Amino acid sequence: MASPPICRRSFVQAMLLEGAALAAASTVIAQGGGAPAAKGPATKAIRKKVKPLPPTRQNIEGPFYRPGAPFRTRLFEDAALGDVLSISGKVLGTDERPLTGAVLDVWQASLEGRYDNGDPDHPPPEGQFQLRGRIKTDEEGNYKLQTVRPGAYKLTPLQYRPPHIHLKVTASGHRDLTTQFFFRGDPYNKLDPWFKPELALDLQPEGKIYVASFDIVLPKT
Repeated sequence: MASPPICRRSFVQAMLLEGAALAAASTVIAQGGGAPAAKGPATKAIRKKVKPLPPTRQNIEGPFYRPGAPFRTRLFEDAALGDVLSISGKVLGTDERPLTGAVLDVWQASLEGRYDNGDPDHPPPEGQFQLRGRIKTDEEGNYKLQTVRPGAYKLTPLQYRPPHIHLKVTASGHRDLTTQFFFRGDPYNKLDPWFKPELALDLQPEGKIYVASFDIVLPKT
């Protein structure tokens, strides 16, 4: 028995579909994809490019830095006034890798707003450091320090600096960082020309102390 004739419309549609399939296959091959992949679960995950972390903002050093502070995680003496603060976090590269052996050099004013070297007529004895210390990160880039809440202090009759903590951070192969931690919600923040919201710690009560976490990010040199 002879096959039924194929109508012109069916023939044209079939050719168009076949041409589209061939064009798609040619495009895949031209792009190096080879033959179209069979349907089913992917055998390899698509690797996405990781967006670099933004470096931590720089800030002024101020006039009260002293080199040579001892390595210690507790910066205050038992007689120091103020709420006890525990601040921890990681030091990272912009690629999110932890920086082992990074050094944080930390200093601050007391609750009364005084630095240990704030009175030039009565400098501190050599080798004695109050509310200062250096901390080295562990193998996973972690750091942790304990201190007391600093106080605000007067710059001019009408201007105060808000409570803040100074720090310098250094790590091999990365740019040095000089910056400050502030405290979210302090009323003096909005009046301070050096306050940066992204550097503000969010203190939370935990038993008898206050805790905060802050990751520090350093770009490569």
